[in-house]
Amino acid sequence: MLKFTIGSACSLVLILVLLVAGFMFFGPKPPPPPSTVSSMDDVESYLKSLVSFGVPPGLTVVVVHDKKIKYNQGFGLADGPKDMKAGPDTVYKWWSMTKVFTAVAILQLHEQKKLSIDDPVADHLDFFDVQYTSESDEKITIRHLLNHSSGIPDNVPEVMGWMHLENDTQPNNTEYLESVFPDYGKLKFAPGTKSEYTNVGFMVLGALIEQVSGMTYEEYVVKNILARVGMSHTNFKYTEEMMPLAAVGSHPVYHWQTAFLPILFDDWKAFIRETVDRRIWFNRFYADSNPPTGLIGSTADLSRFLMACLNNGKYGGNRILSKETMAIMTTESIMPAEDTGQVTEAFQGLGWEVNKSGDAVQYLAHGGGGPGFGCAMRIYPERKLGIAILANDTTYDSDVILDLVAQLDWK
Repeated sequence: MLKFTIGSACSLVLILVLLVAGFMFFGPKPPPPPSTVSSMDDVESYLKSLVSFGVPPGLTVVVVHDKKIKYNQGFGLADGPKDMKAGPDTVYKWWSMTKVFTAVAILQLHEQKKLSIDDPVADHLDFFDVQYTSESDEKITIRHLLNHSSGIPDNVPEVMGWMHLENDTQPNNTEYLESVFPDYGKLKFAPGTKSEYTNVGFMVLGALIEQVSGMTYEEYVVKNILARVGMSHTNFKYTEEMMPLAAVGSHPVYHWQTAFLPILFDDWKAFIRETVDRRIWFNRFYADSNPPTGLIGSTADLSRFLMACLNNGKYGGNRILSKETMAIMTTESIMPAEDTGQVTEAFQGLGWEVNKSGDAVQYLAHGGGGPGFGCAMRIYPERKLGIAILANDTTYDSDVILDLVAQLDWK
């Protein structure tokens, strides 16, 4: 199992960062995107140029409108050294896109009255002990966790070390959270006063799901969300059916993030399958913290979830949420997102990130990025449009691609 470490390697990392920065500044640049597109042919030309450049090596894009898949196509290589092409059924790690599924699971339990999203978290979890900023602070509720307004610190960069190789034991979410939570119990701000992204908050949601459902987090999500809408090639582990379709995570050697591998992971070399043509290709591995980061799947499967979200929680005769609860998820408790120093209309809802123009919601979104993979999905409720991109590299700009695809008329 991996462990976060800091030591004498810092000076070496500084040297590596400077060398990599020089290569990135003077080295070849990825092709620029078109400013406008008139058809998917234009978008495809750009995607082909990206994968030819190698950042990312492979990607798959899916588009749904209302209840239909309008487009699902792969580009480039899911496994470069083995010349495995990316396709519509290629399986990628989703990383933080998992959070939306965790939010759906919590809202299902809210519907079933096994909890209320306005319950104090401490009413359900005995180990949940935090240090508030003052005696007048609101107690942290489940709603605070859903929209990242709890004040619980995030676990970046430690989360990079909370991973294990395929043959290692997967820790139980609640037990793992109990072991690390004391390090995150001092709140950064009073609950409900602002929103700052935290993986640890969604680990707490996973523990709540286990506590009130009597199932493991993974069992609950597979049974009550994935199976319900026919997502048979999505899971928290690579099943036998998924393995032949699995993209291999990768990362460019000459990138500033690469320099931190030796200090983030004790046994980082065990995670590398091979290095070919200035690109690292990883062995299969899993997250120790599944509720914020654990799902693995294909765009073909993800399209079903997007269509359910666009159709009031229903897909193919089955529901993941009622119409009323889906409205709660997409319209309530929207708070300004953490200031990133950029001009943005981004807000944080209950699970979904919300892009607004004035009072109008343009789209709901969530990305996911971690070692080897970068993904993003959006739904445009008024347009009945859903778009997602999955790729085996986290150094490309998924928003640029999503913006181009969204320019087109998909009716």
